[in-house]
Amino acid sequence: MKKRLKWLPNALTGVNLLAGFAAICVCAFGDRNWGFIEIHTERIAAGLIMFAALFDYADGFAARALNAASEIGKQLDSLSDMVTFGVAPGALMASLLVYSPHVSEPLFFAALGSCALLPLAAAFRLARFNLDQTPRKGFVGIPTPATGVFVAAFALARASAFYPVSEFYRPFALIVINLTLASLMISTLPMMSLKPDKSRPSALILRGALAAAVVGAAALWGFAVAPFALAFYVVVSLADARISGKL
Repeated sequence: MKKRLKWLPNALTGVNLLAGFAAICVCAFGDRNWGFIEIHTERIAAGLIMFAALFDYADGFAARALNAASEIGKQLDSLSDMVTFGVAPGALMASLLVYSPHVSEPLFFAALGSCALLPLAAAFRLARFNLDQTPRKGFVGIPTPATGVFVAAFALARASAFYPVSEFYRPFALIVINLTLASLMISTLPMMSLKPDKSRPSALILRGALAAAVVGAAALWGFAVAPFALAFYVVVSLADARISGKL
């Protein structure tokens, strides 16, 4: 049975890639009403990126369950991640600039250029990951799919009534966010995996605190919690690395 399903992980990776391509196309279309469907750029593109994240997890799970991991599967996974969690988030961040039309041209184009940092950082990170054979329990820098999910949640938070979030959609703020995300992706900071680590009680406590805080905040503020959730994840990861002696 397992032999017959060896194709499944790569097929799931293909769905991941197609969702990323669709998200890029939606960003290119912009908001419009086609009669049969009303396109809201950030909502649909963000939904597609989050949909792709599920398949990104599923393809790895299927590869392990079916013992179908392969070198070509590894390369396909990185290439699809580059499109879906690198290029698509960059395009989505660029589309958010539409909501800040009354700014100087230099600042607008600086913000637009900063969006290109996301695919560039994703490409570097994924290339480094493919060459790194060191076994690890956590991550080195922020994972590319996590960046994509953050950008998707950040885009969806634009409709939030939570006032401080509205300040994050100005061009200068977008430049800072893009620089921060790109820097975290290519950094060598030890980031915590959300998988349970039973060998270290402190790690379980920190993971539980992170999960409880994010879920609780999301229940109150919805997607508006995205910028703060990422900051909290980084702080908790660095605390975990300090406790374990990795930092």
